[in-house]
Amino acid sequence: MIVCALNQEVFTLLQSSFKNRNIYKEYVCLVEGKLRTQSGKIEVPLSRSRMNRVKREVSSDGKVSSSNFEVIDESNTCSKLKIELITGRNHQIRSQMEFIGNPILNDVLYGAKKVAELNENQICLHSKKIRFEIKNQNYEFETDEPSFFNGFLNV
Repeated sequence: MIVCALNQEVFTLLQSSFKNRNIYKEYVCLVEGKLRTQSGKIEVPLSRSRMNRVKREVSSDGKVSSSNFEVIDESNTCSKLKIELITGRNHQIRSQMEFIGNPILNDVLYGAKKVAELNENQICLHSKKIRFEIKNQNYEFETDEPSFFNGFLNV
């Protein structure tokens, strides 16, 4: 999901809202395996990978990244999660899921196995909802996840 400002004033207000973490950002993803708990918070420091500059990794000299997660559904081989971003680091969800041992389906950059049914650039991560306030008016935008998500859970 992309939010675009149509003028400089709204751009500045949005920029401030993102910086101050006043924007609700919700994602849905499919990850390999089952998580150890049905909900929780992941908070780890992330920095650019020393081995692969495209990637992010958990590192003591990184910037804090925080996400809340909740298991929505699961099968024997994968789990569907709702993720609420608290911070918004580059590749945050992808690197956090790799760190906890449940990489996003088909995200081979972050340790997942290749899924034959998906093309190489297609990972199972979807920006589902964004909510914010501009000039005392509330905005909320939501999209459905891709139809193939449920196929992996045999729903």
